[in-house]
Amino acid sequence: MSFAPIGMNFKYLNSEVKDHYLNHKTPPPASYAMLWCMAAMGVSRLFTRDDMREFFFRLAITFHSTNLVETWFVKDHLMEYSVGDGKYTLNLTDIINHFGFECIDSLTNLSDRDNFYSTLSNGIFGAALMSTIQGFSVLGVRKNQDGELMVTGEELAPAEITEEMIANAEFFADDLLRLIPEEVLQYKSEEMKQKEKELKMRKETIDNRPVFDIKKVPHDIILKCAKTMYTEEYAEQAVNDPELFEKDIVPFIYLGWLFHNNLMERGSDGWLEPVEGVPFDFNDYELEDGGWNLDVTLSDHEIENLKPYLEGLKM
Repeated sequence: MSFAPIGMNFKYLNSEVKDHYLNHKTPPPASYAMLWCMAAMGVSRLFTRDDMREFFFRLAITFHSTNLVETWFVKDHLMEYSVGDGKYTLNLTDIINHFGFECIDSLTNLSDRDNFYSTLSNGIFGAALMSTIQGFSVLGVRKNQDGELMVTGEELAPAEITEEMIANAEFFADDLLRLIPEEVLQYKSEEMKQKEKELKMRKETIDNRPVFDIKKVPHDIILKCAKTMYTEEYAEQAVNDPELFEKDIVPFIYLGWLFHNNLMERGSDGWLEPVEGVPFDFNDYELEDGGWNLDVTLSDHEIENLKPYLEGLKM
């Protein structure tokens, strides 16, 4: 049985943080702050020297409005946070002790920088909401007059990430990285080595999968699929109208191809989703009332009845 909140994996650590968790069956306070930061900044795990440097860089950008960089140089700690009724500060030793920490079992250790920049506001909101639910706080949320949860104004991501901010963040990251003993960054537990082998195998599996291309689907198959999903009249119209074809035909043939070629699975929450590494845009399948439920989409578009046309279709 795991006593860690969702998103905390201590298996790969080699520090007192792991010992604390094993001995007390509860994470130390700093693990909550690390979980928040990693979730907000698109960092899944800290396994390498480059991961740590990028973590520091993103920390400076994310907490720009709180003057985190200045706090570090003046006070020698990074940020304040709370867990339950306790108040704490995160320092460099806390981060060093989390080398090997994993919060999401994704294929890559971190998202690319462009993705980090473009999703930071949503990342902060998601992390703040998660922390509120789990009883800790780094940057909080509040309810507006309509009762909707919002990140408080002063805690939003920077409206613009400037060249000066980036330069300061790069300097900050280098400054903190040089303070970490090299043996810490070079050490790999057996569990970490096995995880890296697993990730390599997962990547190889993805690289060897076929990639869907609607241009490789014969026209007669497309038409049969369309007539299964829609009335014959609309099917003919949609197949021959480029805009309707892209909106009402391609996404659902793609979904059917995935479904009938073992490229979809049930997640731990029971929801149907594409297997790891498969390109997929849930926005293509938004329901009329909002949100997504691929089981409903399968039913509404007769996707299961596309099996004779799409199962085993080579790409």
